Amino acid sequence: MECGMGYRPSYAWRSILFGRELLKEGMIRSIGNGADSYVWSDKWIMDVMPRPPINKERNIEVTRKVESLFSNEGQWDTNVLTQLFPPNDVRRIQTLMPGSSADRNIWAFTNHGSYTVKSGYWLRANRESSRVSARSTAEQASVALKKKVWKIPTLPKIRVFMWRALSGALAVADRLNSRGLNVDQTCKLCNNALESINHVLFQCHPAQELLQTSQKCDSMATLDYMEEL
Repeated sequence: MECGMGYRPSYAWRSILFGRELLKEGMIRSIGNGADSYVWSDKWIMDVMPRPPINKERNIEVTRKVESLFSNEGQWDTNVLTQLFPPNDVRRIQTLMPGSSADRNIWAFTNHGSYTVKSGYWLRANRESSRVSARSTAEQASVALKKKVWKIPTLPKIRVFMWRALSGALAVADRLNSRGLNVDQTCKLCNNALESINHVLFQCHPAQELLQTSQKCDSMATLDYMEEL
């Protein structure tokens, strides 16, 4: 699982390494005595895909082993689980059966834990659709709205501006700081709020007044042009 490509890899070796990426996605840690598995970095919880458990606390001990979650009787310590994990993950963990054998990697998408071509093909064919379905409703609505922007009958530069606004790609203080720039986040027009895209376009009173003035000027210019005609 950790081998490199090498200097002159054969076609067969390159193919094996290509398939290894799929294998890593579908591997899960089977918990025995918990001595060889890390709580926060190993994938030992089965959800839609194998994953590490969700941390409920702010600070974590990165070297903590799964065996530290056991009671003296060798079973899951419910008090420790409740302290560290959210309820959904606590229920998932309690369905696992710890034992005295060593921890090992198994394939998560067969009952027997061994890889099959059929299960590997299924994972490869369905993981993209799983990622799409995992999008939140807000994300799906945002994608649909961005597609509609390019069909608006207006100037191309206006469509680009609208797409950048929806994508969070306008150079306001909030977005600049998210990219690592340390700038003052106060709105330069009203000095009363955080300079975000939503504030500048819809909430800032000086900006709204400027927009209304611009619209009136455009309307007057249009009327003058029509009278000349």
